[in-house]
Amino acid sequence: MMMGLDCSTGKLSEKIVRQAFEDGLVIERCGTEDQVVKFLPPLTIDGQTLQRGLDILDKAVRTSP
Repeated sequence: MMMGLDCSTGKLSEKIVRQAFEDGLVIERCGTEDQVVKFLPPLTIDGQTLQRGLDILDKAVRTSP
């Protein structure tokens, strides 16, 4: 279960990753300019934990201009 969020620029993806980390979620960037945010939850994750991670990612995306 792997997802990538193309942010168009490495600058934006860096802001998203940094905000997510501050809120307790470790995610990485990839792509030729680090413009893609990778979301790689474990295959054996419970629904509540997955939702928490998605909520943190959602907040990071919404608060990063």
